[in-house]
Amino acid sequence: MSPSVCLALVAIAIGSPVAAHAQASKAAAPFSVVEASIADMRAALEQHRTTSHDIVVQYLTRIAKYEDKLHAVITVNPRAIAIADSLDRLRAQGRILGPMHGNESMTNVMGQMHPIGRVGAPEEVGNLVTFLASDDASFITGAAYPVDGGITATLGAGSPR
Repeated sequence: MSPSVCLALVAIAIGSPVAAHAQASKAAAPFSVVEASIADMRAALEQHRTTSHDIVVQYLTRIAKYEDKLHAVITVNPRAIAIADSLDRLRAQGRILGPMHGNESMTNVMGQMHPIGRVGAPEEVGNLVTFLASDDASFITGAAYPVDGGITATLGAGSPR
């Protein structure tokens, strides 16, 4: 996605009512996605220090800022802000969202989409990172290693740039 499209999404996001709520939340206790873990984000959401909308806007802003240099993003969901807004509405209604948005069957559905029949574990990504950072990978340069259970190939998305 081009930086101009990312900036357009950010501009739309900043003009929405949920963004105003996020701005008010940030004034009380700023939350930044920079160096934040998933646990940090979940805690900030639970403590009402941020919103899903604000988190998405921060990430879209970072993508727009760095994508021309890093070329790391394959695609950005054009509905990302709308999805974040819907999650914020659910949270405002008191519906606590679990890791898979409160839908335990979602894990099974996602698993069935993958050629290997399950969703991945964080350790599987970590294992590749550990290997690539080791001396055993000293001759490996400039390669893309999708750790996605084969779903990228199945969906025909092609290789990362």
